[in-house]
Amino acid sequence: MHKIIIPILLFVFIAGMAKGVSDTLQFHYGTSVFSSFQNEQWWNPEVSWKNKYRDYDNGDNREAYLLSRSLLVWRTDAWHLAQTIETGAWVLAVLFAIRLGYWRRITQSREGGEGGWFGGMHVARFFCASILVFYIGFLALYGWLLLS
Repeated sequence: MHKIIIPILLFVFIAGMAKGVSDTLQFHYGTSVFSSFQNEQWWNPEVSWKNKYRDYDNGDNREAYLLSRSLLVWRTDAWHLAQTIETGAWVLAVLFAIRLGYWRRITQSREGGEGGWFGGMHVARFFCASILVFYIGFLALYGWLLLS
């Protein structure tokens, strides 16, 4: 494997891990390790979305602080932070691929023709594998994820 692809795959792996965290928070919060963490207002997506607002429960739906509902939403709860990390990692992976000249190689077919997607499928498979490694492998290995 070329050394040129290592930083790209690292960012794809980080994106997969962040996707695993955000999916766990959104769909399996109650049975995951995150439900045992002390700051439920940060981790629990059932209530953490209200962190964007000053006092949502009492009808005050103004921003909690400047840009808390848009640019700085990643600071309001764990789910938005994981989504931001995932998006940022994907952007960095693509930028590294373009900068290092690898993008042309992964988007062309083995015969060198235009419009190939075989190489791009390797990156997609690696992303899916990184989700599986974190979401199922790592969390289940340590008993942090209860599979039901």
